[in-house]
Amino acid sequence: MKNFNLTKVLLKLKNQAKLSPVERRKLYRMFCGYYFGLKHNALDKVKSIQLFDFKFHFLDKKDIVNQLARIFSTDDYWVELDHPEPVIVDLRAGEGLKVLFFKWLYPDARIYAFERDFRLFQLLRRNIETNDLQGVIAKHGLVLDYDGMEVFEEVSDRVPAFRLAGVVGLEEIDLMNFPLDEYSDRLLKNLDREHILSRIDHLLLDLPKEGLPQQQINHFFDTLSNVGWRLAQFPVQRSVALIDDIDFFTYPLQEALRENFLKKWWGKSLIKLR
Repeated sequence: MKNFNLTKVLLKLKNQAKLSPVERRKLYRMFCGYYFGLKHNALDKVKSIQLFDFKFHFLDKKDIVNQLARIFSTDDYWVELDHPEPVIVDLRAGEGLKVLFFKWLYPDARIYAFERDFRLFQLLRRNIETNDLQGVIAKHGLVLDYDGMEVFEEVSDRVPAFRLAGVVGLEEIDLMNFPLDEYSDRLLKNLDREHILSRIDHLLLDLPKEGLPQQQINHFFDTLSNVGWRLAQFPVQRSVALIDDIDFFTYPLQEALRENFLKKWWGKSLIKLR
């Protein structure tokens, strides 16, 4: 579980210009109650919580605790996008916690949410319907490089596989949540081949807790580097001056920096230089 402290959470909320003092206090109390209640089993029988003015149903308590910690103690999801009605793609949406958060942050966003585990997808769809979310398209399956069926080892079953181009079309994508797993290399190459990668403004990486082979991570980053991506943190303004200030994140990375990314920069964003 990602380490953090309550002071960091409080400072994180305090720095959000979008939030009023009342909203900051409300979110801080909500986070403390849910985080410690779920973590220490005080809410052991709870399967839904009130979150960001939405009702959220969930399956995996431990995973929700980790996601709450990540949302409130890091910059990962507090994204400053250019458009008031951004297009957001979540390639591993789970029960939809990130979907609810981005809908709260950007009410007019159009969100494409994909989930390969059918149990989680059912809860994702339920959360969308319960909260009457408009502009959210949920689809069960695995986004890959072909249309058909794929063996999904995590649930020992076959799931629908499809190309992202067949769902999202030719529009610009302001933010994509991209899981790094055994499928990521194939998916990344296909996004580049179908000219989707060049239409994405921000990539938010999801590294699995168990990690990935170093060679696979290196290859993934090198592929991104070849099409002009650089590592950065949210919130960030897309200006050349600021990009120049973070030159030590420029790819290709040294091995030590790659290792540092895996250990300390989990979940940070990638920003594309224009």
